[in-house]
Amino acid sequence: MDPNSDFEFRDRILFGNPIDWQHRKLPPGCSERFDTLNIDGLEALLKAEFMLPQSTMNGSPRVQDFADFLRAMRAQSIDFYLEGFTFDPSHKNGEGRVYLEGILREGPYSPEIGFAFAKFVAPWKPDELSLEPELLRAWWD
Repeated sequence: MDPNSDFEFRDRILFGNPIDWQHRKLPPGCSERFDTLNIDGLEALLKAEFMLPQSTMNGSPRVQDFADFLRAMRAQSIDFYLEGFTFDPSHKNGEGRVYLEGILREGPYSPEIGFAFAKFVAPWKPDELSLEPELLRAWWD
């Protein structure tokens, strides 16, 4: 499957507005990071084919695994957010794909949520893991 190349639509989902890639201060072909992607945005990216459900990055869970976990947490009125990046449209691969490499929750959470998070990320052995009173975060590099 070829990825969607509607970069403006992708950027609206990820950043809230389109990025003027030509007038950025970074060199062409660079990536842009995000850390606020919720289940609604993830589902929109999947539907628009900016991601493949079976994709993984640096040993992270598959996109579908992230989606399943975010949906389960949303059902308990808890939102987690995904971290990742996407490339400038002029990048050599010319794709509009979005890559996930982390998951986080800032703010209070119950012990059950903390346990569910730890259980979710453990099989993928994150490179960075925070299990703090106001922060749950796993990241793969």
